[in-house]
Amino acid sequence: MGSHRRELSLREVERWGSAGVAAGGDYAYTEAEMAELWRTVLLMQFHDILPGSSIKRVHDEAEAAYAGVVDGARMCAGEAVDALLDPTDGAMVVLNSLSWERSMLVILPEHWTGATDAQGAPLTAQEADGPRLVEAPAPARGWQTLREGEAAANYQPP
Repeated sequence: MGSHRRELSLREVERWGSAGVAAGGDYAYTEAEMAELWRTVLLMQFHDILPGSSIKRVHDEAEAAYAGVVDGARMCAGEAVDALLDPTDGAMVVLNSLSWERSMLVILPEHWTGATDAQGAPLTAQEADGPRLVEAPAPARGWQTLREGEAAANYQPP
């Protein structure tokens, strides 16, 4: 039973929380809640818990505590991301917390025929047994706003 996934979920909160604070607005970083989540992760790294050599009851309690950390981190990260987005303009946002640029396949809303990136350039689209997808680039440790628009081309698999 490792804590790596929990630590990564807390890193996500800190990354998007910092961006939310930098963006200004009404977002307030949840320092007390984050400190409690980190304390739980560190407690679960006690010498018998980390390698899984503890008794079943301790293992069960550790799993429940870890689940609480992930749930708490998701809630905090969601609040931070919401502070960065403007839901009134009908756009979609693609987030990338990795330290390198990457492209992602994004499922478009049913009524969209295509999408454009933040600069208005059309994105390549593909229809895959139902949903329409676009390949959306996302900058390292950042986000890209997609808007409804014409597709650049339809991808044709080889």
